Amino acid sequence: MERLSFDASAFEKGAGRMYEKLIRFTLPSLILGALQIGLINSGLLYSFETIPTWAGILFMGVTIVYIIPGIFILPTVWFLRSGKTRKLKESFVLVGNRSVEYHQATNVTAAEVDMSTYAVTQIKKIEETGDKLILFGKVTEKETGGHYHQLEIPKAFADMDKIQQVARYR
Repeated sequence: MERLSFDASAFEKGAGRMYEKLIRFTLPSLILGALQIGLINSGLLYSFETIPTWAGILFMGVTIVYIIPGIFILPTVWFLRSGKTRKLKESFVLVGNRSVEYHQATNVTAAEVDMSTYAVTQIKKIEETGDKLILFGKVTEKETGGHYHQLEIPKAFADMDKIQQVARYR
């Protein structure tokens, strides 16, 4: 069986694409927020008679609609992305001639890593979405013996096209 490990570039194009988009969208809000604080602290906005009404409305609108949500969204997305990346770095996929095993890290702490192993045999089809591969077939969780009909593998591993070849040549 061939082992597919975490690949950062595959993660950024697949499972981490939404995180990257949100970070790139909200990063300018921090810069604009810092500029607004500097503008307010400089005293230029102390006298509102010199500022046109439309500029004040625009200033408040940008603050309410973009800057305040961005200040909360950016650290939240960064935190969620780093947690998901940490789990995916510990996970791996084993691809054989007729089966696929997904060793998923379910809980990662400093001391230990909890793993769940899913084996997929009799693969009927594979659907590809923007952030994951969905394998349909006979799925068995090795620890509990549970049986399922599908397994979702995030697009975060190198050479994931080998998984599709297993379904094609079964």
